[in-house]
Amino acid sequence: MRCHFLTLIGLGFLLAGCANHQQTGAATDLTMQGSERAANRSAQGVGAAAEGVQQNLKDDAIATAVKAKLTAGSLFSLTSIDVNVKAGEVVLSGRVDSEAEKQKAGEEAIRVAGVRRVQNNLEVSR
Repeated sequence: MRCHFLTLIGLGFLLAGCANHQQTGAATDLTMQGSERAANRSAQGVGAAAEGVQQNLKDDAIATAVKAKLTAGSLFSLTSIDVNVKAGEVVLSGRVDSEAEKQKAGEEAIRVAGVRRVQNNLEVSR
């Protein structure tokens, strides 16, 4: 009887150890899943940041191209015209000498590759 009792106690410890191992394994699985989710979120954040940097570079290139187009042939003085670009949308601001110059600046800006839209806020000096 004593032998059976000790065997049962030993079996109890063995089963308890297995159950504990399963719980630890489950906790490890949850920790790994959490780590994978965190890594995915981090990768998405890096991807979004990289896209933002790429868009900024494109916008900078568009702004440079618009400025070059406006100064080609001395059409305009860039000291009087500001060019800002965000997501391919160009905003022209500043002063020009005539309504014809204002219109010409907008037409030249829209012809630049990558420009999606031009908001012409140029003011005509009187």
